[in-house]
Amino acid sequence: MLRQQPDTTAMSTPGTGHDLHLEQPENLHTALADFLEGLA
Repeated sequence: MLRQQPDTTAMSTPGTGHDLHLEQPENLHTALADFLEGLA
């Protein structure tokens, strides 16, 4: 996907599975806030 969409942002969070929103919600919220701030 990164090759097809060069403007894509990839993120990896060690110690989580498919439920990042349940396992590490604070990391998800921080990442989303940083991403959204970058759009402004």
